[in-house]
Amino acid sequence: MMHRKCACITFSIWAAVVALSVFLLFFHHSPQKPGPWTGRTSSISGPEDPHARYRYEFNRLKNPATDRIPENIRTEELRFVSTLPTTESLQKSRDHQSRTSLDWTLRGPHNVGGRTRSLVIDVEDENTILAGSVSGGMFRSTDAGAAWIRTTDPSVLHNVTCLIQDTRPGKTHVWYYGSGETYGNTAGAPGAIFSGNGVFKSTDRGRSWFLLASTATNSPHLTHNMNFIYNIVVDPSNLDEDEVYYAMLGGIRRSTDGGLTWTTVLGEGDSPHPYFTDIAVTSTGILYAVLSSFSREQDYDASTHGIFRSEDGIDWTEITPGNWPRDFRRTVIGIAPSDERIVYFLSDTPGSGFHGFLRENGNIANEDWTSLWRLMSSSEDGTTLEYEWDDRSANLPNFGGFVGDLITQDSYDIVVRVKPDSEDVVFVGGTNLYRSTDGFATADHIAWIGGYAKENNVSIYPNHYMDQHAITFLPSDPGVLYSGNDGGVQRTSDNTAGDVEWTNLNNGYVTSQFYTIAIDHSTAGSSPIIGGMQDNGTYITHSSDPLNPWTSHLNGDGAFCAITDGGNIVIASAQYAWILKSVYDNQSNLIGWVRIDPHGGEGYLFINPFVIDPNNSDIMYLAGGDVLWRNDELSGIPLSGSLKPTEINWTKLTRTRISKGKISSIGISKTPPNLLYFGTTAGQVFRIPQANVGNSTPIDISTEKGLPENANVSCILVDPLDAERVLVVFSNYCVPSLFYTVDGGSNWIDVSGNLEERPDGSGNGPSCRWAAMLHSETVALYLVGTSTGLYSTTMLEGASTEWALEGASTIGNVVVDMIDVRQTDGFIAVGTHGKGVYSAKADMTDVAGEPAMGMKAYSLEQNYPNPFNTQTTIHFTVPSSDFVTLKVYDLQGREIHVLLNEPLQPGRHSVVFDASGIPSGLYTYRLSAGGWVQSRKLIVTK
Repeated sequence: MMHRKCACITFSIWAAVVALSVFLLFFHHSPQKPGPWTGRTSSISGPEDPHARYRYEFNRLKNPATDRIPENIRTEELRFVSTLPTTESLQKSRDHQSRTSLDWTLRGPHNVGGRTRSLVIDVEDENTILAGSVSGGMFRSTDAGAAWIRTTDPSVLHNVTCLIQDTRPGKTHVWYYGSGETYGNTAGAPGAIFSGNGVFKSTDRGRSWFLLASTATNSPHLTHNMNFIYNIVVDPSNLDEDEVYYAMLGGIRRSTDGGLTWTTVLGEGDSPHPYFTDIAVTSTGILYAVLSSFSREQDYDASTHGIFRSEDGIDWTEITPGNWPRDFRRTVIGIAPSDERIVYFLSDTPGSGFHGFLRENGNIANEDWTSLWRLMSSSEDGTTLEYEWDDRSANLPNFGGFVGDLITQDSYDIVVRVKPDSEDVVFVGGTNLYRSTDGFATADHIAWIGGYAKENNVSIYPNHYMDQHAITFLPSDPGVLYSGNDGGVQRTSDNTAGDVEWTNLNNGYVTSQFYTIAIDHSTAGSSPIIGGMQDNGTYITHSSDPLNPWTSHLNGDGAFCAITDGGNIVIASAQYAWILKSVYDNQSNLIGWVRIDPHGGEGYLFINPFVIDPNNSDIMYLAGGDVLWRNDELSGIPLSGSLKPTEINWTKLTRTRISKGKISSIGISKTPPNLLYFGTTAGQVFRIPQANVGNSTPIDISTEKGLPENANVSCILVDPLDAERVLVVFSNYCVPSLFYTVDGGSNWIDVSGNLEERPDGSGNGPSCRWAAMLHSETVALYLVGTSTGLYSTTMLEGASTEWALEGASTIGNVVVDMIDVRQTDGFIAVGTHGKGVYSAKADMTDVAGEPAMGMKAYSLEQNYPNPFNTQTTIHFTVPSSDFVTLKVYDLQGREIHVLLNEPLQPGRHSVVFDASGIPSGLYTYRLSAGGWVQSRKLIVTK
């Protein structure tokens, strides 16, 4: 697994040992077509930039005009798109042929979990477990984790950061969870973009949830700080009131009526506001809270922050020890249930405490400073409390090597919990999970029990995963521990064993966060789907049964991938264009594998694009920072098992070098072949005719063409039937997202339509990520993946384009990062960031056996360009042989020009209107065919 802070990649091999400086590891695979590895790891040369993922997400989502991500955008975009139509609603309100609703099926991965920040066992029934995913929503299991059901409604925010049950007698049916994460999630972007929307509550044991209106960010009396909630607790000692607290960005809030109303009891009113907070409560109602010294404001007064204690939740006493680090960010709290006078505080303390390292190839890939303090409070006279602090930071896990040290990645993954029956058995987590049996009083009794494998070779701990976020114990047996991390949920039945053994509980806990998705385009009915995920690498399935497990093919942060030759050739990549090709025979036996990215490549994006030529799967085009690369014959690279980049058959297209930004997207034509388009992170779009030969200079088709400036081009969709027709997707907020050309980029028209709140792109329209299309003879189905779900249309009509939400009750409003389609049979695969993969199949044949997708109809498209000076093109479709007339009229209804008056065969047609000699003004054009009539407006400007 390649970690965000460690550039090492691990794999599973089914080949012989190769003579390379790599590390042995153990990795188990499910029994279907395996990945190409049986026990190897390698690394990208040079340590990874720790903030690379942050920058990648930020740059593709920021408002280019302000260089900031809009405040509260997650909440606001969900509110905005709730007003848009769904395909189901359109199907009910219009002629059935004009729009159909596709049937979406969850494809898994059934066995791969995603990042889990909260995990709680029901005190009334230990077989009932609730788990919260940061972008997949809330899940519930009633069989101790053997199976899971998602309980988050598809239309609401799928973001859970903390979870608590009201454990008081008669109240155990009540649960709360908080939303919003300030650091780490890429479903929208780090920080502000994946904001939450307050606190959710359940009164039926977690089967369903509703938002507490008093915490919703649309409430006028609340600030945006409500978007980020770190922890939530219920006072179990107060039997008269429903006393709930939550720690948020800015401070601590309290409610005594179950969340109907709230008051701020600590922080927020002070300036500046603490960025990180936490809260914990004992069984007797003693509260501990931490307000970080780190603030969003540049000038902070550390004296207003620290560690606090309260006996009533109203009056707070600061108890920060005198030598506590001046600079501290996120701090988490672990109360010892067996002796609640003892409390542990694990904190991210830059420059102080334990100095841990992640290493790669002899280099430091990441370093962290972390502190652990133990508090013992006592009272000799029963009234005056004394606080005994013990700094145990020096004894934090220090196993050295590549991944042995405690690393919290700037508090991205940080947790401390105490075994319920022993105040000295303490578990701390960062990238790894560790256990101390003397409360870290010494460094002699520490065990490495999860995360990376103890072999310290960057492999994975068996049946566990990296990046620890949640720990909970079985109430009846404290030796049973459940772990929540970036790989989902796991369980051990003996957490004090010398070698702790884990059971993976991800069966149906579908929370994986896909960046990319790919299917085999060569064979109709082909079942393989492959996809790259955040943190969890690249997985593949060869089964249409969603319950069958997917197989790990390549670890790391899964990036662009491809399947060709009926599934026998698999190309997968990890971050920074680390690309692996694997070849299988027809019986799924591995023939060989090799690393294929070019020697000398540099400047890659974190998730870096490549494309395979649709007419020749031996040709690859790769984005290489500010330049394109082309491989003319991938099959010519020997399957040597080499883990080094190659020079074989690669050409660096030096004339494609751009002066600003990086190449962020590539589109290659099918008909006619070899016309390549590419876009950049600076909003430029270029085309290269005959890109398969030579080293041509690209043609700029974006400058002064009305496309958004300095915006990220996230996808270029080239119409497979007409290479001059291209849809370009811009992913940033506050810019128009979708632009279409019918003439290879000479002219562009904004087809964002109702996906934008305002015509100029400002407002709360979603971030658009990817586009795909399917053709029938008469109608095209366009699909767009966005930060609020999957949308479709059958008509690009400029500003009037109407996009409708697909899969409202299945996919919902989760982020859709990529789509892949197969023209031959209408198969569609969708990769979501938090809910796994969905698929559907568009009906490509009507009753006569002709391609139709159930949407065959007459249509008259908006002219392009519009407005225009001299010439414009009008496209239209007729479903059968008909006599067709197309005429232009002025506003008084007078006939100005006859464009067409003749019989036509079925299909899509176009007519050029030459307006020379016609004065400026507004006109209409009308199509009549087979009793069907439709008019549209056009504007002539002189």
